[in-house]
Amino acid sequence: MNDMNNANEDLLFSSAYARLLSRSGIPGLGEISQAALLEDTALTEEQLHSTNYLKWSQARRMLVNIEAAGAKADWPIGFANQLGPSSHGPLGFAAISAATLGDALKVLAQYHATRTATLDFRLLKDSDFNSQANSCAISIDDLTYDPHYGRQILEMSIKAVLTIIETIVGHPLMHNVSVQFVYPAPAYAKKLNAGLEVDCQFNCATNAIIMPASWLDIVSPLYDESTYRANIVKCREQLAALYAIKKDPALLIKERLAQCFDQMRAEGEYLEKLPDLEQCATELALSTRTLIRRLQLDNTSYKKILEQVRSEYAADLLTTTHLSANDIGSMLAYSDPSNFIRAFKQWYGITPSNWRKRKS
Repeated sequence: MNDMNNANEDLLFSSAYARLLSRSGIPGLGEISQAALLEDTALTEEQLHSTNYLKWSQARRMLVNIEAAGAKADWPIGFANQLGPSSHGPLGFAAISAATLGDALKVLAQYHATRTATLDFRLLKDSDFNSQANSCAISIDDLTYDPHYGRQILEMSIKAVLTIIETIVGHPLMHNVSVQFVYPAPAYAKKLNAGLEVDCQFNCATNAIIMPASWLDIVSPLYDESTYRANIVKCREQLAALYAIKKDPALLIKERLAQCFDQMRAEGEYLEKLPDLEQCATELALSTRTLIRRLQLDNTSYKKILEQVRSEYAADLLTTTHLSANDIGSMLAYSDPSNFIRAFKQWYGITPSNWRKRKS
C-alpha cells in the first residue's frame, strides 16, 4: 500500500527540519539531493522552502527516501548530533533563555508542536510514573503509531531535548539521566546508547527522559528575560499558525490572545485592541457566523476563551511581577481598572491585592 495513504494526515511536521536534512547531510550517507529527498512527496523544492509545515505522510516519505539511499539504521542520532539549540528556532532559544531547567522543559512541553507535532510532550513528577523517587520525567508519546519511521523522529527529538538539558546543566548527563523506550532494543541499541550518551532502557511502559527532580531548579547560564519573552511571542505565533492549518478555532483564538499579552509583557506597551472574532475567522478562512457556531459546538465562545486567558495571566503577573493591579488590568486590555478587579474577584473569589499577599 502507498506510504502516503497509510499516514495520518492530521499530523504535521516542521518543514524547517526537512530543510536541515538536505543542508546538513545524513551521517554515513553523504549528500542527498533535494530531488531525491522529495521523491514521491508531491512537494517541489520551492514548496519545501516556502511552507512552514508538512503533512506527516510527506515527512515520512522523506525518511523512506533517506533509508532507500543507503543511510545506516542509527542515522537519526547522528543527524540530531549536528543540531544545537539554535537549530530549533524560537523554541530552542526560548528554552535555553528560560530562567531554570524546569521552565525550559515547560517551554518544550507547551510549544513542541511548532517543530514536531507528531509527538506529545508532558513533564511528569515521580508520582506520575513508575520510577525512582526524587526524579522527574519528560514523557514523549509518538502520535504516528509508526514503529519504524515514527521512532526515527522520536530518537531525533529525544537527542534534541538532551542537548538542551546538557546546555543548561553545564556538564555531560551520563548516568544522571536515563531514557526509556516502549520499543524492544533495536539491532543498533549500542550505537543508540552511545549517541544519546545516557543509559537507555527498552520495553518500558512509556517513552521518557528521566532525571533528578532537583535539576528543575538549576538556573540557566543563558537566562535572559527579554530574549525569553521575545521568543515566547514567536512560539505563540507559530502555534497559532499551526492551529489555523488544523482548523482548530478555540486553540487558535487562545494562542492569538496569549500572543498579544506576551507581546505586551515583552515590550512593555499596551495594545489598544485585541484580535477579535472577525480577525480570527479570517485566519481560519471561515465566516464570523460559522466560527461562532464552531465554538458553540466546543461548548465555548470568544468571551469565555478571553476570560480564561485573562484569568491565567492575571494570576501569573500578580505572582511573578511587581506590577500594580491597575497596570495588570491595562496589560490585559481592560479600559477601566475597576472592571479588572471585579473580574478577578469573580475568577478567584478575592481581590488582586489579597491574592498577592497569599502568594508572597
